[in-house]
Amino acid sequence: MSSPPAQASALCKAALGDAYLSASLTTVGEIRDWGHGPTNERPAENAFPGIADSEPAAWCWTGTPDHATDYGVAHGQAVKLMTVIGPNSSTPSGPPLVP
Repeated sequence: MSSPPAQASALCKAALGDAYLSASLTTVGEIRDWGHGPTNERPAENAFPGIADSEPAAWCWTGTPDHATDYGVAHGQAVKLMTVIGPNSSTPSGPPLVP
């Protein structure tokens, strides 16, 4: 079994090719449950049909630190979660953090 960083990178690469900035391991259930905004909008609520919540998945960021898009990926599939635009001096990772 590969390490979590290597497993996350492999998941991102399978879904997005080499065009990702960062990869963080998670589960399908955590991606489905991620939400934001006053109504807790959950853009991946119905993502990855037929795949168990416990299956490994990854948060994969693409773009540049100043214009980055986060995807949830599993089993070679990607679902776009959010794009963040604005000055950022570090590479985003993990789930999008929305105040």
